[in-house]
Amino acid sequence: MVMIVLKKKPILIVSILLLALFYIVYSFFLYDADTVRLGRNFKYDKEHQFIYSNGNKQYEARDIPPLVINYVYDDKYIIAKQIPKSPLEQIYYDSNEIIYPFGLSGVYYWIIDLKTSDVNGPFDYEEYMRKRKELCVPNELQLECKKER
Repeated sequence: MVMIVLKKKPILIVSILLLALFYIVYSFFLYDADTVRLGRNFKYDKEHQFIYSNGNKQYEARDIPPLVINYVYDDKYIIAKQIPKSPLEQIYYDSNEIIYPFGLSGVYYWIIDLKTSDVNGPFDYEEYMRKRKELCVPNELQLECKKER
């Protein structure tokens, strides 16, 4: 009679390798499923509706806070339209010192220069149009928007 004896060590190693492979696949494909890559390390988080510039979704000074309701981008600029989420998340009170001239009920515009990673905003519509002209943002890059305060 031939008896098959399975050794525990190879099974453990194979299990660990399969688990590591699953984690890698999850990290690369599924974890980013709720984000859109916009260029130069900027991403749009679909679930929370904000734009951030680092890889681990931690808030930092170069964020466009929630709620980003519209955005367009090319290889040089990201343009976003935002209505501030109310109440503001605590991190934006403490670290970013974002000042909304019309309060949380206003509509604001942002321009990110991908060459320099500068985040410009929040602007009202007139300021936004002046900044577009100053930065030479191409006319082809347009938000679907009307003049709003």
